[in-house]
Amino acid sequence: MLSSFIDELKVLPNLRDEEFYCYSITLYGHSKMMDRAIKAFVEMDKWGVKRSTKSLNALLSAGNFAKKYFKVSRIFYEFPDKYGIKPDLDTYNIVIESFVDSSKPESVFGIFEEMDKNGVEPDEITLNTALSGFNRQQKYLDAEKVLKMFEKLGPQLGLHIYNNKIRTLCDMGKTMEAKAVFEEISSRGMKLNGYTYQCLVFAYYMEENVEETRRFFNEMHEKGFVPDFRYSTYKKIVQFLCGSGDFETAFKVFFCGLSENYTFDGVTLLPLFEGLKSIGRVDLADKLVVLVPYVVELWKLGTK
Repeated sequence: MLSSFIDELKVLPNLRDEEFYCYSITLYGHSKMMDRAIKAFVEMDKWGVKRSTKSLNALLSAGNFAKKYFKVSRIFYEFPDKYGIKPDLDTYNIVIESFVDSSKPESVFGIFEEMDKNGVEPDEITLNTALSGFNRQQKYLDAEKVLKMFEKLGPQLGLHIYNNKIRTLCDMGKTMEAKAVFEEISSRGMKLNGYTYQCLVFAYYMEENVEETRRFFNEMHEKGFVPDFRYSTYKKIVQFLCGSGDFETAFKVFFCGLSENYTFDGVTLLPLFEGLKSIGRVDLADKLVVLVPYVVELWKLGTK
């Protein structure tokens, strides 16, 4: 049994240090033994081991591993004063993760207030964790409050959090603002990835803006990125572009979907096949036949 094994190790003089206790507390968390993790933390001074922010953070992380989020909250609000430990940035980030995972992201603002009161500046992890939580809960007004905090960090932020910002703005229907963020980071020379483009492709498709859908997909394609869309999204974008007369871009989207092993139906393929022929792109129509031979049979049936 894990607890018996750790208890046996405690008596060894060379293991009576905070590092060992942090490791033990984390193991208890992974094993869903949160009460044992708390007990190990409380009894540290019994073995002559001094507690610090490091062991407090280990205990909070154990609560997240064990999914005992209510205990994480209690530990955070009670233990620092009780044991004379000052929370650091990692402490706050762990607690924010707990509130987000417990579907109570609105509690994050209380943590932000604590951080401000104690002079602790949020970092990229802080904002990204909070923003992800608000996105999942579709609490876009709260997400917007977090977005305003980005302004303080500015150029320090990495691509991952800018992508999250773009995604949030797109989900809120603020596509023009998302595009402005895209252009801002592009002008700074930040290296973008496929997800950056994917958010805008999907947002403009949802707005039925064929020009911008085409623009961002083609830029994405030229840079060698493949979107990570679901099958239904690939199909709808191909149909949307065909309906708008942009058969060449529709073929590129189809090809990306095919590379993800998606199978397209006749409702999607026939307009693409006929459209490519109608604009003189027989080469692409022939390639479509090579890639999906059954499209010819579908076309023959459709012309009878």
